[in-house]
Formats: sequence, structure tokens, C-alpha cells
Amino acid sequence: MSLTGLITEYNESISTLRKKEYVYLAWIQKFWGEGEVARFEEFINAVREFDSAIHSLNDQFEAVNITEKQEKVDPERAKEALELLIPAVESVRKNGRRLLLSLS
Repeated sequence: MSLTGLITEYNESISTLRKKEYVYLAWIQKFWGEGEVARFEEFINAVREFDSAIHSLNDQFEAVNITEKQEKVDPERAKEALELLIPAVESVRKNGRRLLLSLS
């Protein structure tokens, strides 16, 4: 799959999650409890942080895939993005696991 394909798939996935965020929240409030609501909100906040970190590379993805001004992502910009992405991924993982365990 090309980078453009991955970006498109990622954007569709994140858009679906964000569009259904309040539906999921309502279900959790109805069928579980306040502790699970708090965990869901922590998870969604972690997803937002991850999404923001990914979007910090939008200019690079555009330069490589759309305008073709560059052959590859600038290594320095990639390094900066990784400094944001690594803790964001860990936060999504940790908060997602906590949420899932509390719902089971």
C-alpha cells in the first residue's frame, strides 16, 4: 500500500471514531459507569494527541506525495515528529487497554 493509501485509510478511521465519539460515550454511560466514562475520555484525549502528532507531518506528506517537491520526508522533521509520536502511541495503548479491561 502506498503512503497516500495509508494516509487515506488513517484519516477515514480517525474520522469514523471521532464522528461516533458521543455515541460511544452515551453507550458507556448507559451500560457501564462513571469510571468507564472517565477511562473513555482519557482514551479519546490520547487519540487526539496522537492525531495531532501525526498531522504535524502533513506538510512533509504533501511535499512527498502530492506536490512531489521532495523525494522523502525530511529526517529532521521525522525525528521531531517521533518525539511527539512515541509518547502519544504509548498513551493510546495504555488508555485503550485500561478502557477495554474496565468494560470486560
